[in-house]
Amino acid sequence: MTEDVDFDATGISIELDKMSGPELLMKLWRLRIQSKENTAIFLLDAIHFSDILGDSGIDEPGDVSNLKTRISFWRPEKPYTGAQRLFRAEEIYINEGDKDGPEAILSISVEDDGALIDYNISLSGQIWKELLLEVQKEVSTPWFSHIQEGNLKDNSLFKSDLDLS
Repeated sequence: MTEDVDFDATGISIELDKMSGPELLMKLWRLRIQSKENTAIFLLDAIHFSDILGDSGIDEPGDVSNLKTRISFWRPEKPYTGAQRLFRAEEIYINEGDKDGPEAILSISVEDDGALIDYNISLSGQIWKELLLEVQKEVSTPWFSHIQEGNLKDNSLFKSDLDLS
């Protein structure tokens, strides 16, 4: 059974997790998403960052800086009321938002005590762009060099060198 948790982001931050390894494929980051009442914290890896950039159509380093968001009067109202604890992300993707609504919807699936939970987080244009800038800062060199060489299909940069055993 899948549970949906929907809330609106009022801020984000990304920090390297203390347990990370030195190589990009061994690094883990904590994505903190603030809402009106609480903060959700997700543990992400380089594959998740690749998905965020790919889903957002980011191909070159200048794409994020040149990104134009639409004018919207939408404001985050729906709070996150769940526990403030660390969730390990299983899957992550970004969908386009609604007209007269959020710019983007960040969806993060986690498994918690055997149950699948889908977090659907509404992002304003400013927060979506801030997320992309932070992600780009963390993985920009390998991401952009491989995508420009045409080598980044289905996260091959990350999967080919990643030993999951």
